[in-house]
This record gives sequence, structure tokens and C-alpha cells, in this order.
Amino acid sequence: MAGPPTPPPTTAAELLDEEKDREPTTAPVPPEDPPQPKQDSYQLVFPTIVDLISKRDFRELINIAERTEINSENEPGQSQLLVAAPLVLAYLILDDLAPARYALTRLPADLLALPLPQVLLKLLVSSSERNHVKVYSHAEELSGILSEPDFPQEELASVISGMLEAFLDSFRHRTFVLLSKAYVSIPLSLMQMYLGLPGDQLLPTVQKHNWSYDASTQILTPSVVDSNSEVRTASEDKSPSSLDTFRLVANSVAKLEM
Repeated sequence: MAGPPTPPPTTAAELLDEEKDREPTTAPVPPEDPPQPKQDSYQLVFPTIVDLISKRDFRELINIAERTEINSENEPGQSQLLVAAPLVLAYLILDDLAPARYALTRLPADLLALPLPQVLLKLLVSSSERNHVKVYSHAEELSGILSEPDFPQEELASVISGMLEAFLDSFRHRTFVLLSKAYVSIPLSLMQMYLGLPGDQLLPTVQKHNWSYDASTQILTPSVVDSNSEVRTASEDKSPSSLDTFRLVANSVAKLEM
């Protein structure tokens, strides 16, 4: 026999329990992750470029960056600078100036007008002219742009800063090679213009390159390594200076006197 029927709920607690029994027991659905923005070719290759810079493999960087630019002509946008800016600086580090100019001038007009490409263009022109004062001035200007809080690409700023230091090192090295081949003595003030270094860094740098310094005359003299690896000073060597280097020194002296 069936028992007596259950009396209907009458109290507030009984009514609340009955309402809970009627609620569905399905598990809550977790919120979906927002869709990730699609990366273009420049963004996808950027980590590879960063890795090549850390290895100082600038030739391979150029190969990859050039291929990316050719295959991404229909992907306009500021992300192109992730590839174009390191490409230009890699060419500058290797002193390959004609393709550096082409890499800049083929940028779309709206990108070329931005501060970063404009300063890179000025750095390229001054490098082509071997205008040491302007090279270091434009390098300082570029550093200022990269350190601005509203610079849109923080990772790119870090990469360009490192490449800029590599370019300045290579530019100074080429300067030392050229001046050493000339076998000419140079005033300290003129060498400072050539190297763009503060006074406390200048003498250690030139002495590391085997230049001697006469404090009484403030004159620097290069040392020359002959085929027998013997070091002799410029005054002991009778080889003629190159005409190009003579013109470089003469023009630099004229700039100092202006």
C-alpha cells in the first residue's frame, strides 16, 4: 500500500528547497578566449631576425629580410619596419650603401615619412659622404627616437639600438683602417671628431688600435704592422699617404676650423 501523500511545502524554507530541486544541474560554460590577431609575414619573421642579430650574422639577415620583402609586397602596414629597419642597418654595418638606399626608398610613402626611416635615411647619406660629425649626430638622433615613450614597437626599438651600436663600431673600425693606411699623425681633437667618443673613452680606444699619444703636442700617431708583423711608427715608415685619405683629413680639418 502507498503511504500517505507528501504534504505540499508551506514554509519559506520548504518552498526554497523545492525551487532548488527544479533548477538544472548543467555545468557552467567557461568563457571563450578572445581570438588572437593574425600575424603578417613581417611579424612572423621578426623572431628569426632577432636571433640572427644576436649571432651577428648580418649577411643571412639580409638574405631573409630581402626575401620577406619580395614575398610580402601586398601586406602594407607599419609592421614592415620590423624587417626594413634591421635590413637597412645590416647593410650599413657591412658598408653596402647602395642596397641600403634602395631598401629605404622602396618603402611606401607613408612609411618613409615616419621619423624612424627619415633618420635612417640621414644616417645613410652621412655615411655615404663619410661625414663623421653628422654620422654621430644622426646616430644620437636615432637613439632619441627609439627611447621616446610613444615609440610604437618596443621590441623593434631594442633591436635597432643594438644594431646601431654595431654600426658605430664598424664605422669607427673602418676609420681606423683608413687613417692607419695613411701613416699620418693626427691631432687629438681631430681624432675625437672622427670617432665621436667622449674624452675618457678616446685614448683607451686609440691605444687599443696601437696608436701612440704624445701628451706634450696632443698628437696621435698610428703604428703600422709590416709583413713580418713588426710594429713601426709612421715617422719610421716612408710609404706615401693615399690621396683619398689626405683629402679626408684636409676636409675634416677645414670643418673643424669653420
